[in-house]
Amino acid sequence: MNGYVSLIKFCNFALKMRPSFIGNTEKIEKVEVVICTEEPDKDISFTLSDKIQNIAVPKEGEPKTVTGKMYLDLSREKIIFEGLYRIGEDRNTFWLEIDPDSSCLIKQTESSIDPFPSTMPFGCEDYPLSIGAVAFNISSAAPDAAIRNGKPQAVARLKGLTGEMYLHTILSENNREIRGINTCVGGEKSGFVGNVGLFRNKAFIDGEVLEEGVSNCYIYTELGESFLD
Repeated sequence: MNGYVSLIKFCNFALKMRPSFIGNTEKIEKVEVVICTEEPDKDISFTLSDKIQNIAVPKEGEPKTVTGKMYLDLSREKIIFEGLYRIGEDRNTFWLEIDPDSSCLIKQTESSIDPFPSTMPFGCEDYPLSIGAVAFNISSAAPDAAIRNGKPQAVARLKGLTGEMYLHTILSENNREIRGINTCVGGEKSGFVGNVGLFRNKAFIDGEVLEEGVSNCYIYTELGESFLD
């Protein structure tokens, strides 16, 4: 049994994925996916392979928090998850690429990642996205500073799930990208190494996720432009 990709959380649900690879290559044969909610009987399970999987969370009876689709890219080396998610009256798009580290996951025999995690331990902001041990919050700057000289600005925060702050800065035309981020500091063996910035009027996160000192997956995500308008 292969290991799991680092747990990904959006708001009040979590995405758990276990990829199987073709032989000892980086090519993905299939991905077992569970979308975990706060109510286990409403969890969504499916196997991702050759078809596009449409996603709506929750499944029925309540306003949809997330709608989108998941599929493998043409190289079969990345998992793509794209769509729209809502917090209150705000609706924002997202694009997420997950590139599992096959050399790591093929060797794992079991996962220590909790399939039913608690909700985020701090306030819900525009983009309460976490991957592994790190949470990314990208939100618009204060109204009087959100647009300066016609250019967007955004506040970027990186926190550990235990509350420690790794990064708190404003992204703008003059400060478009923060490079060399490494949240594996001190005795920490799990975290994020990469970049955060603005591109095409969207906020992006690009880097590597480590679990217990070992590379687990590479991620690239773009967070919708609507909060920068």
